[in-house]
Amino acid sequence: MIHVNDLLDDERDKYSAIWSQRAYHDHSPGLEDVDRFWGVVKPEAGYTLLDIGCGAGLAGLELSNRGLNVQWLDIIADVLHPSIDRKQFIQAPVWSSWSMRRSTGWDYGYCVDVMEHLPTEYVALSLFRIVSACRTSWITVSFLPDNLGQLIGQKLHLTVRSFEWWRDIIGSIGKLADARDLCGRGVFVVKR
Repeated sequence: MIHVNDLLDDERDKYSAIWSQRAYHDHSPGLEDVDRFWGVVKPEAGYTLLDIGCGAGLAGLELSNRGLNVQWLDIIADVLHPSIDRKQFIQAPVWSSWSMRRSTGWDYGYCVDVMEHLPTEYVALSLFRIVSACRTSWITVSFLPDNLGQLIGQKLHLTVRSFEWWRDIIGSIGKLADARDLCGRGVFVVKR
């Protein structure tokens, strides 16, 4: 059994270590997904968005530049881009009760290549937190093992499952508006 406090410390340490690696730090799947999100979801300027598992926060910055009112959430804060207002940042793991910090929730949740990093036993709770807090959520998941964890001797993708597994668990928690298998990566649009 994994205890939450032990897991939290271990995950913070692991992601602080991997973010110090240039190969990891210089890659932003969230930023790469912004155009696809924009084209599929068609968010309205001025609406709120939470960049979940934001890392450096580059995707959220781009979405903010496009007119959304963005907040950022991640388990670590030390890699956050310096231009992000720290008052708009929530430091917390995805499975924690961060969703209670904003009583009105967010219009959009943006969670790109984060869920596969969570231990399987925390996936359903994390999805519940996202779907409960955000009216429409954009969730992408890699179905493949990671190859960068070897840089720090750690496994980064802890829940490597099929498109069908992810579709079923996400669909059991929220209403799937769209689900696409992109050969190794799934894209899910979920409504509360």
